[in-house]
Amino acid sequence: MRASGRVLAVIEEVVAGPRAPTHAELMRATGISRSTLADLRRLGYLTLVEGRPYTPGPRLVGLVHRAVSRDAQLHAGLQPVLARIAAETGETAA
Repeated sequence: MRASGRVLAVIEEVVAGPRAPTHAELMRATGISRSTLADLRRLGYLTLVEGRPYTPGPRLVGLVHRAVSRDAQLHAGLQPVLARIAAETGETAA
């Protein structure tokens, strides 16, 4: 797999699971290197969280936000998910 495919596989792994994956988990699942993960952190696509390192970073969240803002069908599909998050957490979800 080319580097771009591995990067996209990392992003999919980070957002797909019920919890944030560790470097070891990402490496096993995608074959990604530490230096590539460091690059993704520096670029803002991934961020580190206590105990479970890799979650979506601000740049990735912004990219998704812009995509949803431009696509009414995608936006409509997110509404039930946001409602469920709000109901389960008791917090506002936007």
